[in-house]
Amino acid sequence: ALEKLGRKDEAIAAAKQGMKIAPDSTSLAVAVANLSLQTGKLDDAEAHAKLAVKSTPTEAHRLLTEIALERKDWTRARQEALATGGENRERPLSLMLLGRVALGEGKLDEALKYFDSANSALAATHRQPIAKLMFYRGDVLARMGRGDEAEAAFRQEIALFPADPQPYKNLILLYATEGKNREATDLIFSLEKAAPTPPSYVAIAETLKIIGDRNGAHFWAARGLSRYPADRQLQALLRG
Repeated sequence: ALEKLGRKDEAIAAAKQGMKIAPDSTSLAVAVANLSLQTGKLDDAEAHAKLAVKSTPTEAHRLLTEIALERKDWTRARQEALATGGENRERPLSLMLLGRVALGEGKLDEALKYFDSANSALAATHRQPIAKLMFYRGDVLARMGRGDEAEAAFRQEIALFPADPQPYKNLILLYATEGKNREATDLIFSLEKAAPTPPSYVAIAETLKIIGDRNGAHFWAARGLSRYPADRQLQALLRG
């Protein structure tokens, strides 16, 4: 609940309190690792991810890959991404993570091949979609100047995971660069309708600030604060 409200430090504290009660809880260790990663506490994230390697190796190695990506340690990130796949190196999650490593290194063609391979592997095995796969594919396509394909990928991610603000944010930026202001505005309201949470209002305000619409950023920060008056990120955005 605290995580969904954007109160991540409190969420970490709650999960750590849970670990004192149930020290063998892998799910709590993973929760701490995820939240610590999101808040930039990489050493803490790594320590808790390692606690889950034996019981949930796929999730643990995914986290360790993401930590290495944040540190721009591409060699370690690639090793962890391969470990995520175990003996099955064609596992979609492993392919997606390898694509993220290539993206981090600026190898756009290689990254796109990995993301396409991951998508094909999902379709071939009739598995559930992986969160962020279409988002990263759209990110690569946007960087390559393939705007229509990037839009389609972002739209697909939004359709699959409508409560995640990140694909909305990138698609709004894409629309802004293409001068599609009406589409960008409609997308903002779509995000609010799908997920009226602090992270969504923060994403909207930050995006508008990036494109130079300070009045719009101020408006959406205030709109978010009308629902969540104690949110610190929204308070900071409102102050400018």
